[in-house]
Amino acid sequence: MDEIPGKIGPDGPAPPPSDAGSSIPFEDTSQPFISRLLETIKLAFADPAKLFSNMPSADIGAPVLYGLITGTIAAVFTILWQMMFGGLLTIAENAPLDEFAIGTGFMFVWLIFSPVFIVVGLFIQSAIYHVMLLIVGDGQRGFAVTLRSVCYGSTPQLLGVVPICGSLIGGVWTLVLVIMAAIYGHRTDAWRVVLAYFLPMIVCCCLAFWLASMFGLLGVFSR
Repeated sequence: MDEIPGKIGPDGPAPPPSDAGSSIPFEDTSQPFISRLLETIKLAFADPAKLFSNMPSADIGAPVLYGLITGTIAAVFTILWQMMFGGLLTIAENAPLDEFAIGTGFMFVWLIFSPVFIVVGLFIQSAIYHVMLLIVGDGQRGFAVTLRSVCYGSTPQLLGVVPICGSLIGGVWTLVLVIMAAIYGHRTDAWRVVLAYFLPMIVCCCLAFWLASMFGLLGVFSR
């Protein structure tokens, strides 16, 4: 089992890696662009522990670019599959073509602006996640590490190129990798990172339960 950097192992405390010499091939500018992109994707799927083992805490340009590229590829294929299956369903059900045309138009607009949506989404997701990490007493290495965790951990979204089940599998795998990247990146305990990731959902569920209880009580007293 891989030992998390900075944690206590069988031979005593493992020294945390330095920020010198990133373990992320995409940030090695001495290599051709396509080669480092493909190598990073390969490591994310085959050996994520190696990919996240020495994550720098500075320079957010490279990870954001990586997230933009992988996110755009996933978005293009997801929209293409939706359009294709939507068209087949329209033909099979003999549905009005104008509804399909309107839906297709919205998809094209979304596709055109998807790079902007993806970048904004990366920052929003990272900001929320980082705030949650701070709440549980972690994230001391800074927002850049959390952003990196989200950008590189989202690699499995590329499975959206596979129709029907690709996006679902990629979504679950992305959740696992983002958590794993944050554990290695912030050199912290797994339970803190997991709790921080699910904390917004826990709060929303508790709020929904409270609201339902309040409306239920109001209904009882109003009779």
